[in-house]
Formats: sequence, C-alpha cells, structure tokens
Amino acid sequence: MRSSLGRRLLWRTRKSSEVDFWAGWLVGAPGTEQWASDREARLDPDTEIRDPLVRAELERNPAETIAILDVGAGPLTMLGYRYPGKSLTIVAVDPLADEYDGLLRDAGIEPPVRTTRVAGEALLEHFGSGSFDIAYASNALDHSADPFTIISNMVAVARPGGVVLLRHKRNEGEQARYGGLHQWNFDVVDDRLRLWNGAVERDIGSALEGRAVTTAWLSENEVIARLAVTASDER
Repeated sequence: MRSSLGRRLLWRTRKSSEVDFWAGWLVGAPGTEQWASDREARLDPDTEIRDPLVRAELERNPAETIAILDVGAGPLTMLGYRYPGKSLTIVAVDPLADEYDGLLRDAGIEPPVRTTRVAGEALLEHFGSGSFDIAYASNALDHSADPFTIISNMVAVARPGGVVLLRHKRNEGEQARYGGLHQWNFDVVDDRLRLWNGAVERDIGSALEGRAVTTAWLSENEVIARLAVTASDER
C-alpha cells in the first residue's frame, strides 16, 4: 500500500468512509444517537471552548485576541466558539471540506464556522509561519497519510510562544487492525510521544527538537500532547 496506486486507493477508501459517517451524523441518522449532544454543541454559536486542554491555554495566554487552528475539523469544529474575556478567531480546516459543504447544504445547516479545504500537509504553504496562537487536532491525524508532516506544519504555523495540542486515541491503528481510516498509532512511551505503524516509528519530541518542547501523557485510553513552540519557523 505504499505504492502511488496503493495510496490513491487508500485515500478513496478513507474519503468514502469519512463522508458516509458525517452524512448520517449531521442529520441524526439511526446509529448516531450517542453523538446527539455533541452535534447540538457544534451547531450552537454560543458554545464555549469545550476541550480543557484549550481552555487551559486560553487561561495561560494573557492576550485578549487568540487565533486557533483546528486541523481535520470535519464539517463542524468540535472546539466551541467563545471564551470569557477573549476574542477568538477559529479557523477550521479539512481536506474534505468541499464534500462536507455538500452535506451541510443537503441538511440545511449553516455552520457557525465553515471548514476550509486545506490538507494538513499544506498548512504552512496556505497560512504561512506564525499565524496562530494554538494549533489543535483531535482524533484526526491518525487518519492521514503523513501525520508527522502535519504535526511539523502545525508547529510551523504556530507563533513562538504558542502551542500545538494533540488529542488522539491510543494505538488506534493496532486496535482497528489498520482497517479503513486507522493507519497510524499514537502512544506515550517513557513520557515520549511516539508515532508509529508497522513500517515507521518516530519520536516526535526528538524530531522537532529546537522547534518545540514536547510534553505527552496518557489519560485513560487517550494520548495527549502539548508542543510548546520555541522558535520562528521560516522554511
């Protein structure tokens, strides 16, 4: 599957799986009942920032205006839209944004923040370095073809003193036997953030040394990482 043809076939499978999932999710189809409250929160423009990781960064940052990038956001960002005492700019990106626009249109939904079509591998080219205070991804990068490049680009588009926040299920590729969307694993080994599959293994902190300080930990079955950006990335 590492051939060019294999990658194209895998991408088509992922694309079909993602779009089919969200098509049902957006309209509350049978089998999506467990996400009803999540759907309601994503559709409400008054929803406060939901992830405690992001809330902690907003408390830590003294600036009143904060720009946040949600990578692999799907048709509706899960982040939320407001936070007391802060003026937030939320930018949501996903390579399938055009397909999601069609789903939203069919469902008669106007999203509080519309997702823009930008692949994670093109973040730096699209936004330029130092564009965001926080770059965030949740359960999205393990679905991509090249998650390390996406993480590297997230560091690049974050400002010095900003952060990259990652939240992913632990070793989901292994648990799913690399079926469908799940081609990569995130784990924490000896307090180090590890990205791996059957062919590749990376220590993210070592790979990004000099650009970001990486802290990673496990919370139940989730891998959580905070990458504090230390230098401007003018690549």
